[in-house]
Amino acid sequence: MLFADLHAHPFLRPFQNRANTNDLMSRNPNNTSCVWNMYNLPKHNLRNIIGENAGFTTYSEADFTRAISSSVRLINVALYPIEKAFFEIPNTNTLDRLLSIFKLKYTAEVELGYIVSSFSKNNIRKIKSDDYDYFEDVKEQIRYTKDTVPYSPDPAGCVGTVYSNIKDATYTLLKNGSDIISMDSDLNVRLLISIEGGNCVWSNFALANGDRWNGWNFNNYTDNNKLRTYKVLDVPDFRNAITKDIIENNPGKMNSLWPAEVCNKVMDNLRNILGSVKLFSFTMAHHFYNGLAGHCNSLQPLTQLGLSDQSFGIDSELTHLGYMVMNELLKNNVIPDMKHMSWKSRQSYYRYRANYYPQIPILWSHASVSGRKAVGEDQYVNTWNPNPFYQQTINLYDDDIFETVRSSGLIGIELDQRVNGVKDSNSVDTLWKQFQYIAELVAITNRNPDKTVWDYMCLGSDFDGVINPIEQCKTYDDIFKLEDFLGAKIKEYMTHPPVSFKAQDKIDPDEILAKICYKNMVEFVERNFK
Repeated sequence: MLFADLHAHPFLRPFQNRANTNDLMSRNPNNTSCVWNMYNLPKHNLRNIIGENAGFTTYSEADFTRAISSSVRLINVALYPIEKAFFEIPNTNTLDRLLSIFKLKYTAEVELGYIVSSFSKNNIRKIKSDDYDYFEDVKEQIRYTKDTVPYSPDPAGCVGTVYSNIKDATYTLLKNGSDIISMDSDLNVRLLISIEGGNCVWSNFALANGDRWNGWNFNNYTDNNKLRTYKVLDVPDFRNAITKDIIENNPGKMNSLWPAEVCNKVMDNLRNILGSVKLFSFTMAHHFYNGLAGHCNSLQPLTQLGLSDQSFGIDSELTHLGYMVMNELLKNNVIPDMKHMSWKSRQSYYRYRANYYPQIPILWSHASVSGRKAVGEDQYVNTWNPNPFYQQTINLYDDDIFETVRSSGLIGIELDQRVNGVKDSNSVDTLWKQFQYIAELVAITNRNPDKTVWDYMCLGSDFDGVINPIEQCKTYDDIFKLEDFLGAKIKEYMTHPPVSFKAQDKIDPDEILAKICYKNMVEFVERNFK
């Protein structure tokens, strides 16, 4: 069976392992800066043990060698300008004080970052420097991704049993959804390009008064009470508070939080990015506040251990500048990705999209369900008790699922242990429950009458995104196990489908499996990537 993945980072580790920051991708699969490199550390390597115990893997999961050998043929590739705070130990804990006393903090941050990310220490030092620029970094990632020719490994490096079968393999950047149909090579990985992290629009620049803006110094300039803390639904007629007309024709009215010069520079950067690459989707928020939208807590256990601090701006609203960025994306048919956005930001976006861009579907590229109806509502109705899911705002509430279905959107189910709610070794059971839960909610939703309950879900692994995958599917090498397990679960489930299912929902189990593994994403891309 073929597989498609709605979210992975195959270029991230190769890009961050270049010996020189201006290098393009290595074509030698034995080099860790090559996207074909399998990069598999020994199981008993100390770095590997520390990383996995902390909840992060230290090997490649979505390299193209594994993709080719495992029939993964379509990947939505997420480019990610690493946030500086990812490699900073907060200044508020005992560890920080001890390291500072002995002048070891910088070294410790580099070493910890190396363990968690597997990036080269050289590049971690660059990210930590004052010269690091989010906008320039994402432009370099775009160049790195687009300009590596040919899109195949160097045959001279394809030696031994690992690489001998990929000498003629290629990868191709899709220009539109219709390109998928014309590609029939068994050794061709089709790629969409997306960006994860709205921080990519920030560059180092100084205002006329000498203030320096660089996308990570918000707490130097932002009064905390300007970060919206209200419940969106408590604001009268909030859906019309920001209109498309104000955004497009009166941008001066949008600048209540950031100076006009800042907004203009950010929008110029965004338009530069959109002009340089055809983007499929764009994740507005990520791990740390970026001045556009509130984010969710996403870095446990690092935050629980005091090794990271995501508190600034967390759970806040879309800013006015965030609306400007969102509107520019929608105008250009780039799908905003809801993952990492705070619940408040998501709710505001749902209303804005419905009013002005109803043709753009809602997308969750790598997500899991929470099993809860909405924020502040603990009601959980299912046969599984207690709730088996990860009940945090980073995961989908029922109202998120309803909005996605009504928009003919798509939900990619992530393979990370924590967000999947894995509590024991039988992690694939919880994975199956994600699909079952969504299907049963879709059955009671006002959906497109031509669609089945199985048409709104797919795989969105988040491989190579600094996660800890479920035990039964650690890399693309293991993805065939999902076919076997999910196939068995679906067949068992469809022997007695819920009474809420309509006739069109009771389709052959093999067809359901194909929809989840490949067809839904392919059809979604064909419809929406134009």
